[in-house]
Amino acid sequence: MFNNGYRYLNWLIDVPMLLFQVLFVVSLTKSKFSSVRNQFWISGGFMIITGYIGQFYEVTNLPRFAIWGAVSTVFFVHILWLMRKVINEGKKGSLCLPKKH
Repeated sequence: MFNNGYRYLNWLIDVPMLLFQVLFVVSLTKSKFSSVRNQFWISGGFMIITGYIGQFYEVTNLPRFAIWGAVSTVFFVHILWLMRKVINEGKKGSLCLPKKH
């Protein structure tokens, strides 16, 4: 029988790293880069961890399953909000480093 723990462990590594790669597409100041990176890593990690906890209640306790799903979704929404902010501000150039001539 397949253990879902391996899948979640893989996601715990992959999701934060994939979010981190987005930061190389837009030019951010060093402090903004670190802040956004940390937020991606924390939200991505907690989204996966809370989803993992919730999957234990999938069959046995639907209210707990829904609660953990909702908690996980809060982190997912934060990731989406942050991604949109980074992309929109990157398009405007407000987060970009000044160009050297």
